[in-house]
Amino acid sequence: TVLLAVLIGATACDRPDADTNGSPGLAGSIGYAGPFTAQEAEDLRARWDYVSGWFGGDLMRFGHLNVESLVGTAALGGDGTVRPLPDASRAEVASYAVDTRDRGTVTLDEYVTRDARVDGFIVIHRGDIVYERFVHMGPEDRHLYWSTSKMTAGLLVSMLQDEGLVDTSEPVERYIPELASSGWAEVTVRNVLDMASGIDCPEDAEAYADIESCMLVMERSVGLQPDLPTVSFSAHMASMARGEPPGTRYEYASANTSLLM
Repeated sequence: TVLLAVLIGATACDRPDADTNGSPGLAGSIGYAGPFTAQEAEDLRARWDYVSGWFGGDLMRFGHLNVESLVGTAALGGDGTVRPLPDASRAEVASYAVDTRDRGTVTLDEYVTRDARVDGFIVIHRGDIVYERFVHMGPEDRHLYWSTSKMTAGLLVSMLQDEGLVDTSEPVERYIPELASSGWAEVTVRNVLDMASGIDCPEDAEAYADIESCMLVMERSVGLQPDLPTVSFSAHMASMARGEPPGTRYEYASANTSLLM
């Protein structure tokens, strides 16, 4: 049995009055997505900055639903036939209940529709949509989904491996020669996939509090901090130092996925 559940945009935001039938998306009427009036959206866009814009409140929700209005983005279209996912809603999924420490017994539907931090939620089972709810966004809105995209990177490498184009036992400099004299040297593709590269680019509270940390400079290099001077992505990746021998231990770090992409 294969079950895929995607929680779209858990944001710390107090807007419990959203329409849960998929109508909050306003992109078609005022140019912005989300449960905001035109004036609210304009005010949020004017106030948004990188430091405060990702860490809670309406600013965070606005940024996650309208990132293309804040930083440079590119919309990539498909070149094949889109296969719709059939709607096969199942009541037992919506009513699935768990016991929580602070809310008592809560069903999935109660959690999704009552928790002010949730923008949307979808459950797909064997190609069918068995549960879908849009709370603070509309069904056509595009939501920033951050590290969920790490699955895409792993999938693409797996496909390349199946085609014989990538050998995960080889060091990364075989495919990116510019890394031969960097901290990535002799780190295998498998090490990177396992987040056991040993590269020194931590992703913790201290890193997010320092605008010059390895992590935030990397985000700047891909355009996520438009108000700061640009940084070369390839140069920054090559400048990363090794913190420990590759393959020693798992340490979550987006630098690994960035290298794969």
